Amino acid sequence: HASEAVRSLAFSVLVSSSSSIRPLSPVALEHLKAHMSVLYCETDAKIRNEILSNTKHLIERLRGATAFLVRELENLSFQLRPGHNLPLVQQQKAEQLLSETQGLLRSHESFIEWYLRFLLGELIPTASYQRHITSLKAIYLLLRSGILKQNSMSPLPPASNNATVWPYSIDFFTPGAVRLLLDLVMDPFEDVR
Repeated sequence: HASEAVRSLAFSVLVSSSSSIRPLSPVALEHLKAHMSVLYCETDAKIRNEILSNTKHLIERLRGATAFLVRELENLSFQLRPGHNLPLVQQQKAEQLLSETQGLLRSHESFIEWYLRFLLGELIPTASYQRHITSLKAIYLLLRSGILKQNSMSPLPPASNNATVWPYSIDFFTPGAVRLLLDLVMDPFEDVR
């Protein structure tokens, strides 16, 4: 949409939910992939702050949804163990639900991998100030959410008192990521440096 306010509100609608463990639909994840780059280059600082606020909600929802989906997979796998004699109809429903849950979890994991690559791509030296600063702040939110491997660096303080934890972790500080971060030391904008 041409209006930055409409784009910000659309992002808010996509990521907001009454439950922080409710999975995002695969369609919503595809829309986010297709249009996230437009959101991260907003020139208006107020809109960028709204985008970052909604990014925080997105990260919290991804964390809650992936943790919920992993628990659901464990429960369904337990029900389908050979020792449990489920009626055929219940077993078929459980198998179908297991397959759908696995697909939904894969789509969330795929989005998180894509999002990390996207954030690092926004840090290339030729990108604009808006892309640099928005991506850096989003990376900070992502790392504070608890997804960072513990041995990667000293742990960051938790962002909230949320008891939900990521069901897996990422190694963010790869040689490529460190190179991009070090390149930003020469950025002309002090807040990026």
